[in-house]
Amino acid sequence: MKLLEQYRACCEVRRLARRTIQTYCRWVEEFLRFHHNRTGHWIHPREMGEKKVEAFLTHPAVNRRLAESTQNQALGAILFLYQHVLEQPLGSLDAVRASKPKRLPTVRAKDVQFQNRPARNSGARDCSASVIRC
Repeated sequence: MKLLEQYRACCEVRRLARRTIQTYCRWVEEFLRFHHNRTGHWIHPREMGEKKVEAFLTHPAVNRRLAESTQNQALGAILFLYQHVLEQPLGSLDAVRASKPKRLPTVRAKDVQFQNRPARNSGARDCSASVIRC
């Protein structure tokens, strides 16, 4: 049985969602292609160490500038491969992690004031504020 077939079967035994299986298989294929292109021949993941896994996980964060959640998907797929399919433990991984984008605060214009207004259906005052331009 080929590696990807084993991977898919192992995912199905653990009842992962169909879409998760598709995504994880795509990441494993990309992992295999990543190291095939660099060396010129296929390397079985059993022969790869932590350094090769770190190189693959660093690549999307640095070169492709993917989001942190995307890198976490790739990490999950590779960890699943090593832990459940190959049953080979990985040591600690020190890959460069993608960073969350910095959010700039929203600044209101100086001419904006807030005013309490009554609720539509009741005569009681509502605590929500409405914006009035001066």
